[in-house]
Order: sequence, then structure tokens, then C-alpha cells
Amino acid sequence: MAERVLLHETGTEELMKIVFLYDSGDPVSRIVHAALSEAASGAVTESVDAGTESLKPCLGCFDCWIRTPGICVHTGDAGASWLKKRQDADFEVVISKIFWGGFSPCIKGYLDRQIPSSHPFFRKVGGEMHHRPRYGRSPALLVVGHGAESAEAEACFMRYTAANRKNAGTASAEGTLVLGPNPDYSHCAAWLARMVKQ
Repeated sequence: MAERVLLHETGTEELMKIVFLYDSGDPVSRIVHAALSEAASGAVTESVDAGTESLKPCLGCFDCWIRTPGICVHTGDAGASWLKKRQDADFEVVISKIFWGGFSPCIKGYLDRQIPSSHPFFRKVGGEMHHRPRYGRSPALLVVGHGAESAEAEACFMRYTAANRKNAGTASAEGTLVLGPNPDYSHCAAWLARMVKQ
């Protein structure tokens, strides 16, 4: 993966940047994170451990849209650094246990704190209303989910993460990988390699 470069607006070629969001308190997420990190060797990578970082929950105050555009009112926790790492990346890779068809609580907390990266204004995407991105580009969202308790929860997770990608303007039909009960972790590395080459 080291030779993969992206041409940025400056006209210079740079190594691909990937930011991982995972929960070290979840054993499967730890293993998947290790497998994906190894697969991304040669790229510039950063990892955020949602299980250990101190994060205040989004208040839903929308001050990041109205009073301090692009900046959350919580400035002294891991949310601000997460937003910067995420915005500087080409790919945002989220690893989460599936809870009721969605993300785990600690992962969801980080994703909620991404609200400052969008505008309150809307645009139409595929006949649906979505928030406009605040910055010229957003990282492509890739998601690995595991531990769904039912086929319905897994299907809900697939729809939910596809909607997240569409909202960010980084739609990809294969951007979500759901692992079964006895996963082959080498499949994760092959999936990541395929996703970053699209």
C-alpha cells in the first residue's frame, strides 16, 4: 500500500492518510484494528481509541453551526483532535460492534462530534436532503461491523452506514464490511486494500 498516492489540490503527491476509530475494550475491534493497521503499512495512519479517550457527548446545541462555525463548544477533550485527524485523512475507517443495527455507544459519541464538519444548509443527493460538507472534501468512510445479534440488525447496520456515507458525500456500495461469528481476519486486509484502490 506504500506506493498508493493521492494528488491533492496543491498539485503534490502525498502518501494516503488513513485514520482508524476503534474501541480497545472490545476484543474483536482490537484484532480487526491490528489487521487493518498492518494492511495499511506504508500509508500515513493514525488511530483513535474510543475506549480510552476522554470525550464529552454532543449537546445537540448546534453552536458549531451558529455561534462558532466549525468548532464544537467542547474544546478541551479528544473530540477536537478527532475532528482534525479525520478531516486531514483520505479515509476514515470505523471499527465497531453492532448495537441494535448501529454503532457502539463510544464509537457513536465520536461520530456525533463530527457535526461541525457539515453546514446546517441542505443539498439534494439522489433525491434526498443531506447537509452540505463544510470543507471542500470529506474522507471516504469505511466501516467494519461485528457482533450483530440478528440478520435484521446486520441489515439495518448496512443501510445505516450507507446513509452515513451518502450524507458525507463519499458513497460506496462496498464501504461496509460485516463480520460473522467466526471471522477470517485476513479478509479484512483484502477488503481494505480493495476499498482504497477504488
